Amino acid sequence: MSDERNIKDGAWAWMNKAALEKIRTRCEDAKSSLGVYLALCEIASDHKSQSFMVSMDKIASKCCLSRRTVLDRLNDLEFIGLVEITRSKTSENFRIPSAYLLLRCEFMEGVK
Repeated sequence: MSDERNIKDGAWAWMNKAALEKIRTRCEDAKSSLGVYLALCEIASDHKSQSFMVSMDKIASKCCLSRRTVLDRLNDLEFIGLVEITRSKTSENFRIPSAYLLLRCEFMEGVK
């Protein structure tokens, strides 16, 4: 048996390479933005849907960042068009889930 990765050997959280490149080139803090996007993709995979409801605490836990950093990076990801967020009525209470929709990212030149 090989230790080689097999795409059929478990659950995967797939991410669009163009989205990753867009984050690297358009987000001021690309490192934490990539972490938040990874968390969103993992949560979407868990829900088996590109749309889902989740609390800020859950996202922060998944990406090992503070809630404040997650909030800032979500704003960045929304601004560059990778996620649509329908925020809960009381945005100061991070435990109330908001609705997230991961958006299509078109092909970017140079991304393979």
